[in-house]
Amino acid sequence: MKFFKKNEILPEDEIFLTDLSSAVMKNSHPMARLVLLVIILFSLILVTWSNWATVEQVTRGEATVVTSSHIQTIQNLEGGILSKMNVREGDIVEKGEVLLTIENSSFKASLLEKRSRSFALEVSLARLKAEVNDTDFTTDKLKHIPAVLLKNEMLVYKSRKTSMDNQIRSLDKTIAQIDKELVDHGSAIIRLNAEAENKAPDFKNILSTKNKALVKFEIALYTKRKKSLETKLRYLDKNLKSQETEFKLTRDLVKSGAVSKVESMRIERTVVELRSRIENTDNDFREKAALESRSRQSEKLKLERMKIEAEGRFLEFQNKFIMNTMIELRKAETDLGSLRETMKALQDKVNRSIVRSPVYGTIKDIHITTLGAVIESGEDLIDIVPLDDTLLIEAKIRPSDIAFISPKQKAVIKLTAYDFSIYGGLEGIVEHISSDTFEDNQQQQYYKVLVRTTNNQLRDTDTSEDLEILPGMTATVEIVNGKKTVMHYLAKPFIKSKDKAFTER
Repeated sequence: MKFFKKNEILPEDEIFLTDLSSAVMKNSHPMARLVLLVIILFSLILVTWSNWATVEQVTRGEATVVTSSHIQTIQNLEGGILSKMNVREGDIVEKGEVLLTIENSSFKASLLEKRSRSFALEVSLARLKAEVNDTDFTTDKLKHIPAVLLKNEMLVYKSRKTSMDNQIRSLDKTIAQIDKELVDHGSAIIRLNAEAENKAPDFKNILSTKNKALVKFEIALYTKRKKSLETKLRYLDKNLKSQETEFKLTRDLVKSGAVSKVESMRIERTVVELRSRIENTDNDFREKAALESRSRQSEKLKLERMKIEAEGRFLEFQNKFIMNTMIELRKAETDLGSLRETMKALQDKVNRSIVRSPVYGTIKDIHITTLGAVIESGEDLIDIVPLDDTLLIEAKIRPSDIAFISPKQKAVIKLTAYDFSIYGGLEGIVEHISSDTFEDNQQQQYYKVLVRTTNNQLRDTDTSEDLEILPGMTATVEIVNGKKTVMHYLAKPFIKSKDKAFTER
């Protein structure tokens, strides 16, 4: 390449050059030109990179680790007697860990009494539901209830069921007896009406398997009474015919004077009486049958009313039993619901007698340590400093650096207790910026900026153990609030000088 070749000056051109130019051109080395080219290229690359490369712009401030929530003061609503203390000052406790136990036997006794009452109501409910639904009372789903309560309630169920069954059987028996008498009267009325009307009885309406014997009896009775009437009538009719024959004979003899007229008249009266007796016997039989039929019908109406009343008493008894049972059921349900609410409140009180930590944290102060000491209701017992999954860092930022800080900006926390080059730092997010400045002991003003970390521990890479961070540790916070090019930083002194140029006095 011509750029690296040594310059050659022709003799005819040398006369046009000065002595200095001629000496420089004759003595220049190709490497000098290469170095110059490299410098120029590097300068161009550096300028280009500085215009494109960006670095994070951070705002630094001193900071302190604070608790992410306020100190938790543990109290007890009911109070009691301190029976056990499980922690000491400085202990780290987990959320839900038992701190101390308070003895309050009255709540436990009341809870046991209410629980026993709830068991009794629960088994009574099961019995009452079985009675209302007319199902068997079973205890398969009541295994948690003491056996003595189940046994007593089963006895009550059987006693009530037996009493009800006896009442129902008695009413059923009464109704069945009335039904039997109604059938008796009905069949007798059919027979008597047939006798009164002098026709064959028709038992089709009452003929059934259970009434066959009764129908057979009525038919037999009808036949017997009918035969008895016919026998009596035949006897009377035979006498009548005999007397009529005798009357005819005596009437002829009266004319001849062989028999007195008085005797003829006596025989005639006998004939008339026999005819009257025959007619009266048949009529009396029919009238007596009709009269007895009406009497039977009257008795039947009375029996039907008695049956309606008995059926009414039966339904009334059933409805009254179910209604009373339903009232007991609703009352038991109401009492059990109220009792369960009371038990829930008592259980809460019993549970609160075992005081547990509401947070993961460090025991700061224990206000009562004497076993057997009386704890008043609402009295302070223990103070706990929370150690959450995240830490809250309180940074002090100078007023001159606060302008470009805003919530949700990323930040890096470097704890002074742990070398950043070895253990690294914590990442966080700006959460809050104070609305006004504060003043420290040196009367330096600052803004309070709260940064919440994404975790609360550093890890030792050598031992793989977590390094715990406690409230009060100091740190340096670097808040990332933008990016700038390298050229901006390089040109910044010149720009500031330009802005101030020609303005001095």
